[in-house]
Amino acid sequence: MNKSLRLKYPFHSSLLILLILILFAIIFCPNFVTSFNASSILKQISHITLMACGSTVVIMLGQINIAYGSIMALTGCVACQIMYNTGNMVAAVSSAVILGMATGFFMGLIITHFEIPSFIVTLIVGMIARGAAMVYTDSAPILEIGSLSLIGQGAILNIPIPVYIMAACFGITWFVLNKTAFGRQVIAVGENRQAARASGIRVSRTIIRGYVLDGFFTAAAAVVYMARMNSGLPDSGTSTEFDVITAVIIGGTSLTGGAGNITGTLIGAFIVGIINNVLNLWSINYNWQSIIKGIIILGAIVMDYGLKKK
Repeated sequence: MNKSLRLKYPFHSSLLILLILILFAIIFCPNFVTSFNASSILKQISHITLMACGSTVVIMLGQINIAYGSIMALTGCVACQIMYNTGNMVAAVSSAVILGMATGFFMGLIITHFEIPSFIVTLIVGMIARGAAMVYTDSAPILEIGSLSLIGQGAILNIPIPVYIMAACFGITWFVLNKTAFGRQVIAVGENRQAARASGIRVSRTIIRGYVLDGFFTAAAAVVYMARMNSGLPDSGTSTEFDVITAVIIGGTSLTGGAGNITGTLIGAFIVGIINNVLNLWSINYNWQSIIKGIIILGAIVMDYGLKKK
């Protein structure tokens, strides 16, 4: 399979799942078909979609990041605290983005320089980031974030601002993967690292750049989420990485790297968002929600490996 076909990894099954899920929700959830609920779903999936954009790139590289929730908590709290101290929204958002990109650079550097599996590195970084968020905030929420809340709660032409941010980040990722040399390098590295190196691609630099981009999207997601919550929450983001990775895998990105589609990731994010929304509308216990989502992740992984073998 050539590189262009790998980038267009099929997501038709994901689209079919989404349509069936929407039909199911319409029939069995009376409160699903309302403008308020539709707006809520879009807001709820916005930060998941942003992180899934970065995760698509990372997983296509044959890597993984399981520290999304912790990094989101840290970068989001930094943005809220700086907003509280200075009242400067640009400084608050910029600080979060710089910290997110720096964290991504650090993870990519450790993974490539010491050749440590990305699972281990991101697991440890997640522990550090969560602890740092707690220390930075004294384990207390930051309740006064001023106009920063507009990013998560405001609307333009009755469309929530998080939707515009989500669309912009989706567009950036689509362009990077489909229209740039870096996008072709991501596919090559994920498909066969040795062959990519032999063809002149700087593999380590490509992986680091992928994690930096991932850090950018994670920080953007953190700002959107904290702004929507109207506070900095150091304990937020628990298990967020599972929703993110589920969206990416269901969308058709291969866990083994070298194949993926950002459009499929967007569909996967909607699937995850609607599942969460339906479970909440039914008032399903959180523990049962974890079981259901775990089964979905396992099914997606089994399907992914089955397709690769076929």
